Amino acid sequence: MPNFNEKIKFFHDTYEAIKNDNLENSKPLPGKNYFLSDNSVLAIPRNEGESRFPYGRDGFNFWTYASGYMHANEGLFSPFLRAKEGQEPVIAFFAGKKNEDKYDVLPLLAVPEIETNNFGNVERFTIFDVNCTYYICRTDDFDFTIRVFVDADNKVNFTIQVDNKNSSSEEIYLAWYFNPMLNHSISDNDENRWFRQTEFEDYGDLGRFVFKVNEDLSRSKSVTNFAVLNQGISGENYSLERKIASSSRYNLVGGAHSSLYKARAFENGAYDVDETVTAFTETSAASELAFLNLEQNAKVRVDIKMDYIVHCEEDDAYKPLFKDIDIVKLEQDVEKAYHESEENDKSLLIHFDTSEIEGLDGETLTHFMKYLKKQVEFCASIKGFIQLSLGSLIGIRDVYQAIEAVLFYEPELARAKMLESLEFIDPSGRAPRQYSLPTNEGDNPIMDLRPFIDQGHWVIDTFVTYIKYTGDFSILDEELAYYEIIDERGKIVAKTDYKDSALQHMLKVMDFLISNIDPDTKCLKALFGDWNDALDGLGVSKDPNKDYGNGVSVMASLQLYKNLEEMAELLNHLGVHQEEVKLYQKTRAELKEGLLQYAVLDNGERKHIAHGWGEDREYYVAGFNDPDGVERYGLTAPAFWVISRLYEETPELRDVLVHTFEILDSKYGLKTFEPGFAPGTPGVGRIPKLPIGTAENGAVYIHGSVFGTAALFAMGESKMAWEELVKNLPFTAVHETVSHTPFVMPNSYGYNPELNIDGESMNDWQTGSSNVVLKIILYFVFGIRFEYDGIRIQTAANNPFKSLDLQMKYRGKSLNLTLTQDDSRDSRVFKLNGSEMRGNYDENYRADVLFIKAEDLENLEQIDIEVIN
Repeated sequence: MPNFNEKIKFFHDTYEAIKNDNLENSKPLPGKNYFLSDNSVLAIPRNEGESRFPYGRDGFNFWTYASGYMHANEGLFSPFLRAKEGQEPVIAFFAGKKNEDKYDVLPLLAVPEIETNNFGNVERFTIFDVNCTYYICRTDDFDFTIRVFVDADNKVNFTIQVDNKNSSSEEIYLAWYFNPMLNHSISDNDENRWFRQTEFEDYGDLGRFVFKVNEDLSRSKSVTNFAVLNQGISGENYSLERKIASSSRYNLVGGAHSSLYKARAFENGAYDVDETVTAFTETSAASELAFLNLEQNAKVRVDIKMDYIVHCEEDDAYKPLFKDIDIVKLEQDVEKAYHESEENDKSLLIHFDTSEIEGLDGETLTHFMKYLKKQVEFCASIKGFIQLSLGSLIGIRDVYQAIEAVLFYEPELARAKMLESLEFIDPSGRAPRQYSLPTNEGDNPIMDLRPFIDQGHWVIDTFVTYIKYTGDFSILDEELAYYEIIDERGKIVAKTDYKDSALQHMLKVMDFLISNIDPDTKCLKALFGDWNDALDGLGVSKDPNKDYGNGVSVMASLQLYKNLEEMAELLNHLGVHQEEVKLYQKTRAELKEGLLQYAVLDNGERKHIAHGWGEDREYYVAGFNDPDGVERYGLTAPAFWVISRLYEETPELRDVLVHTFEILDSKYGLKTFEPGFAPGTPGVGRIPKLPIGTAENGAVYIHGSVFGTAALFAMGESKMAWEELVKNLPFTAVHETVSHTPFVMPNSYGYNPELNIDGESMNDWQTGSSNVVLKIILYFVFGIRFEYDGIRIQTAANNPFKSLDLQMKYRGKSLNLTLTQDDSRDSRVFKLNGSEMRGNYDENYRADVLFIKAEDLENLEQIDIEVIN
């Protein structure tokens, strides 16, 4: 394992090679980003867009940005608030060099941007990997490195290192600034400063800072949150001449009117006053300057460790946080983190060889899979408030979809999060759209109670997938409470005193869905909306006394069609609730009849699969004559016609489905609608307020786009599916402009030339597209599906790679799946642990598939499956 300085040398050498167009150890990505041979990412500053990475465990996220912005939150608790674009950062690092009677100030990060003259040529780049971010700042005389490392206890460690490259000694200062929030809040305000105190204590070489923030939990209970910055300095061929520190932001920058962009203390090399404790009257913050004499070849590092504790009732509760800096232990912790991440990575390893598709590089895709797994884990373990708004809670549909992917490599995390989320449904089986975790024991959570009808679907889907993969039927016996809706309009809920099994919760979810079937069409009512929550007008009633009408979501109806089969299969496997099985089978048959009668539109020349319809079917969406008078095609209902497996019973609709996907195809993938909805379109809700070509309105909203890609794979159109998947992936040749992190999945690809939008995205990291892409790779590219009684291998007919390898765990055993190409063979060959097995041609997948029975796997110590095309 390379040590800190060996890593830094590798980063410098690789950066130099990239500058000279030598890509031997790197793979280019859009936006001046590069995958490096050690699986890290090198990001060079760019004017448009930003790359970022979250570190931490169990829902704690410390975000680092390529620009140098940083922030952190754990649910509603914010150790550091996020600074908006152009605002001064809340964490910053500097160097200073004497220039006559002032100091030239060099920001070691790209923010804040300060012009400097005395440091010569300045170059910056950032390295992300799964454990650390490294910020590199190079000048003619010095190399500066800032490493950010979040340890196993979610403590944040900052290492600032300077190397003197000059042949003579130099005098500089290193400086740092920390302005933490330490509050259960998503924004700062004037009142917060009244209850925040910062104090500098002179201890050791650099001293330490103590932050105190008071919070009221109730009228009768007030608590304090504490944080400590422990600091230390070490190195060779240097001397620490002196240090100065302050607890006052005003004292640093020069008053309320100034900022870090022109901080007076940094320019003067001195504070106006000696202020080491600040409270109430202004924003308290930590800043310090360490003045150094650097001899030739000097190497100096400053280490700062932030530790915090919340909801303390004792005034001295922070004192156990005082720790001396131990760089030996720190480096051991870093090395251990790298070792653990390598071991954890082995739970799901995916490797791609050479690709025949132009712009799709197998090595790049292999690197990407490691970050995709991290993205899915991030989405599965969130504690809410990722967007730092009161509406940014934990979405039922969002978290369950992520869980359904993360369970293949972190089943314990998946199990815990499934049970956590299941407890937030109402006793009727109605799932909230979003929920928050209570801040304190006995508190009620914040809930988004709008009845988007699709929420329960994802619960059923995920539990079934989890049980089929793990064989852990005991999860169904776990006893959980509910959160009963007391006042829907007031968003008031209360936790029930009684508990039910997880299986009973699932049965109630099904009860709620079935209770909302429209008796006339036998399809599922939309209520507030479905997965495409921007199109939230179908459920509106003309009757002012009714909250919702009988408008239908076809996508949600198809999801219910899938759930009914899944639940009947599960209950039959368990041998329980046979009356429910009969109900589900009867309901499924009626639902199929209703979908064929009302959702498939025919004008005599061609057919549409509608997205849905409004009250009393007065209008359709994605039909021949939508409310705005235009013919329109929609994506998600056709996609789920296939994903729900209704397609397998209606092969006559194959050409209709393929034609729909062809109409929706675009530069960046399948669009949600074609055409989009112009402003003022009636009956569809808020979607026309989005510019056409953005988000869900006639754009490549990638989460939906990859539903379509999955459907193409599932119906055997694997060549077209690969064409779409290549467009969906953020690093392929089609993506010339990038506004997001190009090594994880973004939210969308906009396209509206009139608005100068071409490939930009709304967001990255927190998006459902990540889990769908991972499931596509597993379910269709490798083609592995887990059933109660065995494993199904349904590898897509078209495979653009010379070979593929998958390594994962399956019920305590190592499972290896290898795909290779052999043009000398006339048909596909399957092998299980070296023994050839015969597959069967599947009309739906248009390829030979193999089912391996569970009894054929029982006595194997390791499962090796080979597919030879």
